[in-house]
Order: sequence, then C-alpha cells, then structure tokens
Amino acid sequence: MSHETPHLAEDHVPQAQGLGAPVLSDSLNLDRRARAMLKAMGIQWLWPTTAAQRPPQTGEPLTMPPGAEATFTPTRPDVPDGVAPPPAQPRHVRTPVVLKASPAVVPTPASDPLIGRVPVEVSDVDWLALPATVATCQSCDLCDRKTATVAGWGSPQATWLFVIEGLAPSDQDPQPVNGDEWTLLQAMWRAMKLSPEQVYVTSLTKCRPAPGVTVGDYEAQQCVAFVHRQIALLRPHMVVALGLPVAQALLPESAHTFKALGQWRSQLHTYTHGSQASDSQARHTPVTVTYPLASLIRTPVDKGKVWADVCMALDHVSQAQVSPVQAGA
Repeated sequence: MSHETPHLAEDHVPQAQGLGAPVLSDSLNLDRRARAMLKAMGIQWLWPTTAAQRPPQTGEPLTMPPGAEATFTPTRPDVPDGVAPPPAQPRHVRTPVVLKASPAVVPTPASDPLIGRVPVEVSDVDWLALPATVATCQSCDLCDRKTATVAGWGSPQATWLFVIEGLAPSDQDPQPVNGDEWTLLQAMWRAMKLSPEQVYVTSLTKCRPAPGVTVGDYEAQQCVAFVHRQIALLRPHMVVALGLPVAQALLPESAHTFKALGQWRSQLHTYTHGSQASDSQARHTPVTVTYPLASLIRTPVDKGKVWADVCMALDHVSQAQVSPVQAGA
C-alpha cells in the first residue's frame, strides 16, 4: 500500500532561529503519523491558521474546513431575500422501528371427555342382564358415536376367554371378530381342539365406533369394567389376551412398565379379581399374552409364535385337571 507524500507549500518565512532546516507551513491538515515522519526527517513546520481562516495565496486551492459538507446549504434562486431557507435535514436519518410484542398464546386445555359421565357399575349385574346394560351404557363419548353394541360371543359355560382390543367399525355381525380375523380365530380353536361351547370372545370396548371415530384409552378404561364382570361370572380356565393393550388393561403390573409385547409373551401371568381382603375371597385366573389377530393377518410368520403361546396355555390347563368353577377358586 503506497502512501503519497503530502504536498507542503514553503511559506516565505525566515528559518527558525538556531535551526538549519527549512521551516514549512502546513497547508494541509496533516495527521499525527505524517507529522512524525517529517519530524524524523528533520523538517520543521509552523502552525498557521486553518486554510478557511487565512486568505488564499496565489496558486493555493481553496479548501473547505472539515465538517463543512454536513452544514452547507446551497443558495436557491427562488427564495426571496430576507427569508431564511428551511433547515437542512440530516442525511441518512432512519425512523426507529418499534417492535410490538405479540400477546402470549395460552393453549386451551382439552376438556375432559369423562366430565359428566358416570363410571360403569356392574358388580351386581348377572349374565343375562349384561347385554342390556352394555346397550344402555352412557359412560363415555363412544356411546354417542356408535353403530352397535356387542357384549360378547360364545357360551356362558366357556372355559377359555379370548379378549381383543376393540370392535371393528361399521360391521353389524353379532360376534366381536369379523372377516379374516374371525376365520383365523376359528382355525386356532380347531387346532387347540376346542369346541365353540368352550370358547367366549369379548373386547375391551363394547361399542362399534362409527366410521372415522377413533377409540381412545379413556374409553377403554371406562369399558373394561364389563370385562372384569365377565371374568368374574365365567371363571374361565384361561384368559388369552390378544395384544398389549389388553394385557395392560387386565394386568396392573404391565400398565406401569415400558415392556414390549414380546416381553410379556412365553410366560403365564395372573389376573386377580374379587375381594382383596383375604386370600380365601380373592380369585386368580391365569393369563396368556400373545399377538393380536390383526397383526397375524399382516405378518403371518408370527403365527408360529402364537401357536407356541397357546400350547403353553394348553399344557397349564391340562396339568391342572380341574373343573371351571375350581379353576377360579
């Protein structure tokens, strides 16, 4: 980076007394660095008045003092004499922008779907009155968005209880399971050598939802009281929970863990119902947890795992060699 040597005009002034170097007049506004360079070279200079205060000399250009550009106002020919021109507006003036804070958006809490609903109470309902109680239930919003109700399907003397998660929408069939799932379940019974009189099928929710209606967990929690009553009245040898939601509804210990379905399989669990005041009044029913029917339709390779689960349950019931009433005692 090159630096141009500042032009210094030599004034007609005598040399400083005692100094052999010429004395120069600072015709420019030299900065500190330029002055230091001249001093190092042995050149002296005077401190004359500014160029705007002294008369211009011959050959010396007329310069404006620093800062004059900001306050200079050109003369307008259309302004009459004696009238002061309007004040000059400073350049590059920006209007400050005032930012207004948006009001905080407070999310509206979702209304409790169970407000105004009465919990299911069927502790005194017998087997014959259970379907009518299900049909008139008003314990959750699903009761207002249903197409039908199904309490269950099978024999009241069944020794095996199969529990599914929910009913398929729109179907009007009397059994809880329809279509390919119903065909698969029947094939499972035949492979287990069970007759229809030994089987009862029910679901966590008893209402068929209308098309597009989603069944929530709170609805299953309200409706599961019907399943508890069915287990108490049937006293089956074995309960087969088809799917993790069913296991979580029937087994309290599974509802408070993060175990996957595979971690509940291949072992027997115990469903406890009735009074917990004493062991003599409480009844215990074994539970087998396995894959839901819909999962087997999507993934047929899992049928072998389900067959291993039901074989384990068959072995347990066969070894017990007890009647249905004794099985629940």
